[in-house]
Amino acid sequence: MAAKPKPKFTWDQIDEMRTHVGLGSDDVPPGAFTISEYAAKYGVPYHTAADQLARLASAGSLKTGKKRCTVPSGRQGLMRFYWP
Repeated sequence: MAAKPKPKFTWDQIDEMRTHVGLGSDDVPPGAFTISEYAAKYGVPYHTAADQLARLASAGSLKTGKKRCTVPSGRQGLMRFYWP
């Protein structure tokens, strides 16, 4: 049986890519906020808040990341957070 080929990447590279696009890293700083919190603060509907935050993030004004936590329904899941 032939040996399994060695991958041409390192797991550190994958971790860096995941962090760069905001996939499930726990690097969300204290004080980061969710779409729901933003919507409540500015009195706008959830989808309006999501659109505004996406624009701010794509313009580079906000950073974004996902973190595993308890969602409002009580289940465990990934939630997107934003911070300056």
